[in-house]
Amino acid sequence: MSFRTLLIVPALLLSTAALAQAPKKAHADLVDAKGNKVGTATIAPSGSGVKITANLVGLPPGVHALHIHTVGMCDPPAFTTAGGHFNPR
Repeated sequence: MSFRTLLIVPALLLSTAALAQAPKKAHADLVDAKGNKVGTATIAPSGSGVKITANLVGLPPGVHALHIHTVGMCDPPAFTTAGGHFNPR
């Protein structure tokens, strides 16, 4: 399974905005391109930012990374509805 098929993005991006208004943390299920659940992610306030914790299963050994997209949509098969990568700098 390619890590590129894992997308946290929309749920976490939307959750970030919600943190300022309601819950102390938010949860997102992570699915691959086939719609299979491959893990969960939690986003919570931490210091002057947020902390994202991801628990994933079935990934090959090695270093992996997460990224957040700018749009709260993530439609298969190409996931182009997620927009560009979020970069606050």
